[in-house]
This record gives sequence, C-alpha cells and structure tokens, in this order.
Amino acid sequence: MTTRPSEHPLVVAKQIDAICDNFEREWQSGSRPDIFDYLRAETALPQETLLLELIRIDIEYRQKTGEAPDARDYVEKFPEFADTILKLSESAKIRADLDQSATRALSSTGVSTFDRYELHDELGRGAFGIVWKAWDSTLERWVAVKIARVTASEQIQTIFHREAKALASLKDPHVIQVLDFGIKENLAYIVFELVYGKNLSVSLQEKNVSVDQAARITVQIATGLEHVHAQGVIHRDLKPSNILIDEQKNVLIADFGLARQVDSASTIGGPGNVLGTVPYMSPEQLAGNEIDYSTDTYSLGVIFYQLLTGEYPYSGSSDEIRQKIAEGKPKPPCEIDAAIPKELEAVCLRAMAKNPRRRFATIGEMRAALEQYLVGETILVKPPGLWEKLQDDVHLNRRSLLLGVAGLGVAGSVGYSVKWWFPGSTTAPVTVPIPASPPKDVKIPVTLATEPAGANLVLHPINYETGLPEPEKRIVVEDVSPAEIDLPPGDYLVVAYFKDGRFHEVYRHVPAPNETGLIISWNHTFSRDKDGRIELPKITIPEANVAEGMVQVA
Repeated sequence: MTTRPSEHPLVVAKQIDAICDNFEREWQSGSRPDIFDYLRAETALPQETLLLELIRIDIEYRQKTGEAPDARDYVEKFPEFADTILKLSESAKIRADLDQSATRALSSTGVSTFDRYELHDELGRGAFGIVWKAWDSTLERWVAVKIARVTASEQIQTIFHREAKALASLKDPHVIQVLDFGIKENLAYIVFELVYGKNLSVSLQEKNVSVDQAARITVQIATGLEHVHAQGVIHRDLKPSNILIDEQKNVLIADFGLARQVDSASTIGGPGNVLGTVPYMSPEQLAGNEIDYSTDTYSLGVIFYQLLTGEYPYSGSSDEIRQKIAEGKPKPPCEIDAAIPKELEAVCLRAMAKNPRRRFATIGEMRAALEQYLVGETILVKPPGLWEKLQDDVHLNRRSLLLGVAGLGVAGSVGYSVKWWFPGSTTAPVTVPIPASPPKDVKIPVTLATEPAGANLVLHPINYETGLPEPEKRIVVEDVSPAEIDLPPGDYLVVAYFKDGRFHEVYRHVPAPNETGLIISWNHTFSRDKDGRIELPKITIPEANVAEGMVQVA
C-alpha cells in the first residue's frame, strides 16, 4: 500500500530514510533486494531522490561483495533517470578508491590504518570523502579524519596545502579545530577534533527548536563565521549537516570541504566548479558568479528560516529549487507560523536577499541584530526601498548599478558606458554614458532643505566604481534642515528623518564647479546662485511613520 507523504520536506526526508533503512536491512540479512521493488512501491515520494539514495546503498553493498558496480546496470533499469545515475557513477568510483586506499594497510589487531591514524568507525561520507573516527597513535587521542582523493597535479596539491593551512589557523569556540593535514598516495586528509554530540539536521528532524533557541543557535553560527571571514575564508557549503552541537549545547561549524580563500579562485573541493548544496546556495553561487562573504550570510539565512519554520524556503526538485532561488521569493516565515516574531522574520529575509548588497554588510551585523532581540531590545531592519526593488526586478550588470546614482547628463569626461534592459524586452540594450569620478579635494557649498523643516540629515557617498552607497563614509549634518554644508562633488544617498520615525531617503547630485544645470532626471536637478552656492531639490518627508512594524538594527 502506498503511503502518501506529507508535503513537509522534513517528513518526506524521514519517510525516504525509513525506506532506505528497510532496503539496507535486507542487504544485511543476506538477501539481495531489488531497487525496482522499493522505488515503484512508493510512487507518492519524489522518485529521483529516493532512487539516488537506494542506489548509493546498493553500490556500497555490492562493493562489499567484491563487485564493481557499473552505471549501465542502473541506466538500463531506470532509463528515465539516466542523467542522475551517470552523475552518481563518478561519485561511486571516488568512494571505491577511498575505501580501497584507506583499508590497504592492516595492523596486527585488524584495525585499518592511515598514516599514524587508526581508522575505527566511519562517521559519514559524501561526494568529497569519508570521515572516520580515528585514534591518533602519536598523541594518543581520538580525532575525526576526513580522507578525500586529490589529483597528482602538483598545483592542486599545493593549493590543498595552502588552504588546509588556512583552515588550521581557525581558532574559535564555534569552529571545529583542524589538528593536522597532509597528502599520502594522492589522498588528502584533514584531521579535526572529535566532537561528541549531533548535527543540526537531527535537531530539525526532531522539531524541538523554539524561536529563542533558533535565534541563539544562529548567533553561535554567526559568531563562528565572523572568525572564519576574519581569516579570509569563505565556507561556501554551510548547511545543517555541517553544523555540530556538542554535549554542552555548543554549536560548531564543521566540514570546510568547499572552503575558499578570498584571494584564491580555488576550492578544496576542486577549482572551476559550481559547488555546494542546492537549497543553501546563494543565487550568485548557483549562477557560477564571483562570490564573497555574503554567500555565507545567505546560507545562514536559509538555516535560520528552517529553524524558525521547520521548512525549506523553496521546495521541489533540484532544478525547481534552483529556479526559485534565482527568481522566486520565499514565503514570509510569519505566514507559516504567526507566532514567529516579525523582528526575526525581517532578519531572516534580509539575510536571504537575492541581491548580495541588500544582505547584512557583515555577518557580525546579523549576529548583533539577533543578540539585541534576545536581550529584549528593539531592532530595526528596514525593508527594501524603491531603488533596491529596482535592482531586484531589473537585470543589471555590475556597471549598470550606477544608473540610479551616477551623474547622468553631467558635463565631464566619460569613463565608460553601461547597458540596461527590462525583463522580457525585445529591444536592443540601451547604452548610457557614465561620467568619470568627480574631482578630488574640492568642496561645494550646498543647501539641503526638507518639507517639513527641522529634519536630521545623513548623507552616504556613492562609490563610482560599484555604484553603491558607502555607509562607512557617511556624513552626519550637525544642523537640522534647512542646512548648509560643504560637500565634495558627486552623488549621495540622502536620509532625512525625524526622531518620531518619519523619514525619506533620496539620491542627490552635487555638481562640480564647471557643471551646467542640464536636467536629465529630478535627482540631478540643482540651481546655483551668484555666489556659487548649490540648492538641491527639497526633500518631502511623509507624515506617516513608515517605521511602523519594522525592527531596529544598530
């Protein structure tokens, strides 16, 4: 009888695990189970996922009987899943090599050895290697040893040593400690401290995580990531199974198999590939684009989403999830569970923003926001403004981000041009000139006025290389509006606000001394009096308190 699974991804996963357990028990009993029987009997479950797990077990037990599994065996039986099976075939070959090499030398006690480490129990395995519980015979302590195959290439082995050394430099209570590493017979190994406990996936399956616990766990992960990022390392494969919780409830980040140094295009997992675990990969990572620390912020946002809701942000097949990560929007956590605080929803969704620039500037900012919530302080995470929404809805290349803020129509030399277009447009991209950087060491007298008057003013200069505001260079105007201030020529994001919560943010252009008043857009309008003082368009501040329902971030 077919059991129809719940749509909840964790429930589906548990049902698949139960089927695989039965399949494995049949192998262990001495029988030779047929994958076809287990797959076709459960048509309500995702077939591709179930097949993948059954084949993994089948390969493992066939290898133990001395067979050499061939992908063609499975392709002939399940031709509709040929692509999936062929991808799995290469992984099986790697695991066979690892098993053979790791057990090549046996001590007199019958314990497998690898270098100075006695391999006792297999703790886990994946596409990049096998993790063993091992005894360090030199230092006489229990450790975890991860063994993975590397090519004979001197360059690849040099990269591995460099990156393993970087991981060994990580020393934080919330990051698993690397104790040793090396290469032996084209097998790379990394030795970690052995953590007794469980991984975060188990907690998610048990569904016993409260809202406050979700915030505390995420704070600990973020704290560990702060240290990792400070050492110039991006994890790139952050997910619940790579988060360990020891017996004292301490949370540790583990498995840096895909880690990457910021100054290197390589990865321990292998250079030049789109690597990671699909539900937790950022849009830019899935697209194969250049990534930075914010890709880890996205992954942590997904984990936080799971901790809060018990669900993935996106469900479906691997291809469907990829498309949703690139184009979709996750259901707000409060729509899944009304008991989830709006403040935590805002933190979660900001961490998962598609545009990396709309995420927290650092993982430390995300940690600080959650810590404020945990001590009962009000936090403010501002929702996206019009410009940020435009960046999400319009396909822009790196240079085109300047369109909303750079000096369009401004006199001066042209440094480069950009192209932009809207989704679905059949017309050719439009090329728009962008001016070179404004002159340095020049200050222009400027008048900034608001309606109503008396507002506080903060200006964020726009970086001409990235087209993005630079909050770290913000200028806080001492006087309330109308205010007079001397500013370098250029573009600014101006925030005008009252302490009661009313505010408005706009872009304004401060012209160079030789610029004309040619009007291309309202943001770049200005007037100049006979003394050379510039008056910029007045900023109208809405009467409503638009911060209602938001949470504050320091």
